[in-house]
Amino acid sequence: MVIEHTFITTMDAPEAMRAATEMLRSRGFESAAGAAFPVGSVEWDSLEMRRGKSNPARAKNVAELPQGVRLHWDRGRVSVAISITASAEWGLGGHATVASERPAKMRLHQELLTAIAVSLEQRLAQRQEPATAMAEWERVEAMIRDAARRRS
Repeated sequence: MVIEHTFITTMDAPEAMRAATEMLRSRGFESAAGAAFPVGSVEWDSLEMRRGKSNPARAKNVAELPQGVRLHWDRGRVSVAISITASAEWGLGGHATVASERPAKMRLHQELLTAIAVSLEQRLAQRQEPATAMAEWERVEAMIRDAARRRS
C-alpha cells in the first residue's frame, strides 16, 4: 500500500530534510541510502528511510511491517510517498495479494500511513514541535498495539 502527500513549507531544503530525519529516526526509521547527510556542495533535497522487519511474516503488529518513506523538496513543495508491505497475517488473509480485495482489513495500515504523512506536514509546514506533530501517529500506533494484544 502506498500513499502520496504534498504540502508547502517555508523551510529550506536542508532544514526540512534535517527535521524530517530527526522525527522519523525518533520513530525507528533508518536511512535507506546509508549516509544520512550529503557530502560536499550537493544540496540535500531528498530523503529515503525505512523501518520494520525485513520479513513481513515476522511482524508482531502492523507497525512492525516493512515501511518506507521518501521525501523530496522542490522550491518549498514537499512531496511525500509512504509505503507499507501488507501481509497475510496483518490484513490480507488467505492467499489475497491485493489490498483492495480486503479493504476493511487494511484500515490500520491506511491510518498509520496517513498519520505519518500528516505528522511530517505538521512538523515541516506548520513548524510544530515534534511531540505535538507526532501525537496522532502515537495514537494510531497505540491502536495497533491494542489490536495486536487483543489478537493474541
